[in-house]
Amino acid sequence: MQSWFRIGFKHVITTFLSLLIISGCATPQSSITAPQTPESQHLAALEGLKAVIKVYQGDNPETEVKPGESINLQVGDRIEVDKDGLGILKIFDFVEIELFQNAIVLLSDLQLESGGSTFVRLEQVQGHTQVSLTSGSPVRLTLETEDATFTTLEKGTVFLVCKAPGVLTCLDVQEGAVQNTAQGVTEYVKAGEASYVLKDQPPSPAICAPVEIFNAWEEQARKSAPAQDVGALVKGLPQQSCSASTAETGSLPGSAGMVEISEGTYEVGTNLENDFYSPPQDIPLDNFWIDAHEVTNAQYQKYLDATGDQPPSVWPDRENYPVRGVTWDQANAYCTWAKKRLPTEAEWEVAGRGKGPNARLYPWGSDPDAGGKFSELPLDEPYDVGTYAFNVSPFGVYDLVGNVWEWVGEPYTEIQEGLRILRGGRFGLIRDLAYRYSTTPNDERSVPNAGFRCAANEVE
Repeated sequence: MQSWFRIGFKHVITTFLSLLIISGCATPQSSITAPQTPESQHLAALEGLKAVIKVYQGDNPETEVKPGESINLQVGDRIEVDKDGLGILKIFDFVEIELFQNAIVLLSDLQLESGGSTFVRLEQVQGHTQVSLTSGSPVRLTLETEDATFTTLEKGTVFLVCKAPGVLTCLDVQEGAVQNTAQGVTEYVKAGEASYVLKDQPPSPAICAPVEIFNAWEEQARKSAPAQDVGALVKGLPQQSCSASTAETGSLPGSAGMVEISEGTYEVGTNLENDFYSPPQDIPLDNFWIDAHEVTNAQYQKYLDATGDQPPSVWPDRENYPVRGVTWDQANAYCTWAKKRLPTEAEWEVAGRGKGPNARLYPWGSDPDAGGKFSELPLDEPYDVGTYAFNVSPFGVYDLVGNVWEWVGEPYTEIQEGLRILRGGRFGLIRDLAYRYSTTPNDERSVPNAGFRCAANEVE
């Protein structure tokens, strides 16, 4: 912003007041609390952190803010973050707004109020932002989307907002409390809770939202494009209050349908040399649990019924077939809802190959054709999970090759930013247990035949 005041005669007024103060005819206004230094003459400033951020100021052509650059802002300015961009909007030293990839935000209003407080109004058109108020900040902040209005209720409030145009707005509060208003209905959301607003609907009740899930999302988004839309995370959580979650359900998944794999050091990778394999390496793993079968259509239907999320691109299909047509984000959201997570790449491979120097390349051994096993698996379509008794690993995990591709979580070697890993191949295109296929989380060629299974550190 170019001034302490948002009217056109700023320089005249400021000079006039300064002369009055010097001459003793006036005293400084106590409502303006920021120090009078060159750096603090602007109330709002945008700093570029990654890629290019575009700023539109009045009738001026766009200004590009590159990493390491900053620009002063004024009311009415529009900020558009590049798909690979990241930036910080600072207002005084009281408010910091982190702008993630593809965010579009307008600085709608900014006023100094009597008593030393500051009023800030933002409009978020799309994308994700995190708003942080300092613990001593004399700020009233309102953030608006086309669906909802969020108003801070406490100093030191920190909250994350997502906006998918025409679909929903979501809110996760990490510290403090926020008032969420839509369609004339108000919901109060406090630290450790989340809520969402569908188009033309009132807010959902506040639900319990584990802080670590959203902290992990932010850390990923600061490194590369967000792994998942926060709206899917919020909708994928159990739709219960924190008190209900504590009283009625445990925080751990049940062990039914899962296989336990003991901690130890396991070998992954192989000596095959091409882009789809990594050299052998030993990886220490803690004790973990993994689903014995791929998630089925019947199981995924329960998730859709509970969350109202969109079905996968291949839907519906037979109940006991593995769900497919699932993006990485959808798979991750389901596992979160089930109080689990996607298995890491190393966990997935170990679950299939077993332990020791004789770790297998296929569930039945290292020879794909041993006993005709390879040729017995269906070529034209998936099959009911657990149908083929030979397609089971030494740990008792079924269908890790064939049937459908499976999404995994953290890779065990570095891959290109923004990509995810699929494992195991699919019907008609079987791959061994060391084969690694990296692709985008919603690749149109791979997703139609992509499914998943979940894992957990602990179970009830």
